[in-house]
Amino acid sequence: MDKMLFAAEESDRPAWKATVHDPRVFRAFVRQEQLRADRNGGGFAFVVFEVEAARLTDSRKDAISRSLMAGLRSIDEIGWLDDRSIGILLPATSDEGGSRFLRRLEEIAEPGAQGLRGSVYAYPGQWPFQAEPEPGKE
Repeated sequence: MDKMLFAAEESDRPAWKATVHDPRVFRAFVRQEQLRADRNGGGFAFVVFEVEAARLTDSRKDAISRSLMAGLRSIDEIGWLDDRSIGILLPATSDEGGSRFLRRLEEIAEPGAQGLRGSVYAYPGQWPFQAEPEPGKE
């Protein structure tokens, strides 16, 4: 069997994943990854960008989305946490890998997305977000 059959390039991101999720959907992806990490003893990196709401025009929002999506792998997810924060979920990625990802994004940012300040968090280690209850276990 050809080993290249399963090789994917970063440009091979499926069309159905070429979207920035709304907060409700994105939080569900994050929670799913937390459950997976808890179950298998793994972890993931989470990169969060704070955006100045006063400067968030539709064209800037589009530039931010395009710039952030340019560096994603097919397994990564991107979405808004609220009206001022956009996050990127990096499954099976250490905090060091998340920091490398952040530096690379800063290098390739479009003009409308330059100047974003990102922070890298690691689950289960450095995780400042409040846990949401598992569905059916509230």
